[in-house]
Parts: sequence; structure tokens; C-alpha cells
Amino acid sequence: MDGQNRILKKWLSRGRADGVEISYSRLLRVIGQELEAKGIATCCLWTERDRFDVIGLRTGGAVEASFWQRLRAKQPAPGYATVELNYSIEALLRLDELNQAKRTLAIPRSDFRTLSEQLRTIGAVVDRRAGQLIRLERVAHEGMIASLAVQYQMATGELMTEEFSAPSLYDFSVQIFMMEKRRMQNRASVSRAA
Repeated sequence: MDGQNRILKKWLSRGRADGVEISYSRLLRVIGQELEAKGIATCCLWTERDRFDVIGLRTGGAVEASFWQRLRAKQPAPGYATVELNYSIEALLRLDELNQAKRTLAIPRSDFRTLSEQLRTIGAVVDRRAGQLIRLERVAHEGMIASLAVQYQMATGELMTEEFSAPSLYDFSVQIFMMEKRRMQNRASVSRAA
């Protein structure tokens, strides 16, 4: 585990890279935006050295019970396409800069039900608990509520696994949104005062 995440720990322990704030919340939001753009709702992601690896299925029907076993064997469920993606931290930061430009042009309205907001919220949970992300899974059954499971290691070395339903993340998402909104307002008032 330590060797596997050594580089990621180094990036995140600095908290900043070239003046840019780095957090799981930010990185996972970007991954979520990319997965949404590719039509992927069910996925498994994990950290591997200085990157995030993702295996996902494109949307289009119910996911069978043996989904993860079939993915590992590279045999997707009938009617699904398996997608494998790798994101370096640098690539995620570049994508976030591009997405940030789009967000400033768009009406600032967050939809807390989206994959990107759910992943962002999970990232914030791991950040607040000073954890080291190991693995995250999201299963989205058609017509059912999505569920998410996250595994991370605490600074004490304790391995934590938590499961969330999409609605249970809603309150966390709203809290994060409001805190970020206040932080942005404070930045604006400080820059006007200077």
C-alpha cells in the first residue's frame, strides 16, 4: 500500500502543486465529469502510484449481480461496453482548468445527483478525515438509487470502508457547496479590499 500510493501521497501532502490546490474532492469531481461525458454511470476506480485507474460500464440497463467478477475477467455484461481509463494527476489538473472555464461561463447551479458531485462529495469525506484513497465503487442500477462504496486508509493506518446511497450524500454535497460559496465570497471581498 505504501509503495503503491507513495507518489500520490507526496502530491497530496504538499496540498499544492505549482500554486494549485490539490484534494481528492477536486480530483474526483474531474473524474466524475469525464465519466459523465462518456456515459459511464457504474464504475470502479483506484489509485495506482501517481494516477487514478477506472473501469466502467456505459449506461443502458440493469447491472447483473456478478458485474465486478465479469469486469475483472474482461467479460462485460451483455449489452454493455467496458471502458478502461487512466488519469494522471497532471492530466486531471489540466482538465479541471478547462472545466473551470466552462463552469464560469455557465449558470452556477450544482446538481447534487450527478456522478461528478457524488464523487466530489466522497473525495471531501476522505479529505476531511485525512485519509488516503484506495478504492471507490459506484453501482447505478437503472431505475434504482445509485450506491457508492469507498475504501481509504486513515493517517493512523486504520483501513476504513464506507458505503453511501446517493441520497445520503445529498446533505454532504449541500454543506460542501455552501462552504465553497462562502469561501469564494470571502475571497472576493478580500480582493476588493486590497
